[in-house]
Amino acid sequence: MEYISIGTDKLLEEYFYQVVNSDRKVKPAGGLWNTIFFAPTFNEWLDFIMNKPFYYTNYARPDEPFKMDCVIVSLKDNANILEISDREGFEALEQKYRYNFERLSEDYDGIYLDPYKMYDLNAQNKNELIRCYSVKTLCLFDLDKVKSYKKGVIEIEPFDYTDGYRCEPFYDTKVYSEPLKVENVSEDYKRFLEVLYKELKDFIMHLRLAHPEFPSTKMVAIIREEMNKILGNAISEYAKKRDMIADRVATSLAIKSLRKIK
Repeated sequence: MEYISIGTDKLLEEYFYQVVNSDRKVKPAGGLWNTIFFAPTFNEWLDFIMNKPFYYTNYARPDEPFKMDCVIVSLKDNANILEISDREGFEALEQKYRYNFERLSEDYDGIYLDPYKMYDLNAQNKNELIRCYSVKTLCLFDLDKVKSYKKGVIEIEPFDYTDGYRCEPFYDTKVYSEPLKVENVSEDYKRFLEVLYKELKDFIMHLRLAHPEFPSTKMVAIIREEMNKILGNAISEYAKKRDMIADRVATSLAIKSLRKIK
């Protein structure tokens, strides 16, 4: 089975955001979000955001609003995905993990959730789950479980995406690469993580103790500010040299530092 993720055509560990708990109890931040790739002309998530201007503009190319970058993903056979589409999966999420996605990611490589099956379940947070997961969704926690991916672009028939009226413009997904492997992370990036672990270990531990009420997403923002004092210029130079977006590299490092320091 193949999955499609829209908004980027690059899968890089330097860009990857590890899963962290957010202020939305039932939905984590981070991870690689996908829907099943049924056909080039059918994408559940794209159909959903067509009528939501804020979401649509977040995924479209800034200079070409009727094109969206995407990746077509195949998973390794040993990817351990928690199916949150039956009673057993719901009970694991609610009772065993208590919506702690950081802890869940230590046991699983991702989650798959089908909101249409929730109506038959008497889950404690059913309504919130249905609201937050609008389509059948795979959230992958670990890029190491990607067997291969292909780069693509979705070409959309022009329409007024600034108006939230119901519309169904035609679109087509063009795949323009052979299957690719996720590249190994660079040695420079690994060294950044080593430096941050050494320099920010006490800072992050005190932050956790002083503000246990903070969601991890808020802690990441605070860590990024502190991190900038230590490696801000070095990260910017690294990103420029590799034609990367410095902000994404910095956020990736901040999240990994938070997840590493308990």
